[in-house]
Amino acid sequence: MDKTYANAAAAVADMPDGASLAMGGFGLSGNPMQLIDAVLAQGATALSVVSTTVAWTGGGSACCWRQHASAR
Repeated sequence: MDKTYANAAAAVADMPDGASLAMGGFGLSGNPMQLIDAVLAQGATALSVVSTTVAWTGGGSACCWRQHASAR
């Protein structure tokens, strides 16, 4: 089974509201910004986001909180 996608938008295109999303990375240099931007553009809401860098409010996975895409 091929689980690769052409880009981040294609990877999250069918992400439903209420989905769980785990983001890897270490500190600010490891944030998956293309993924985060694609999730926000896709418009899913009430997401459960698991991340090691959510405390940084200037960007990264905290963007999901600021855009009200995350439920927790």
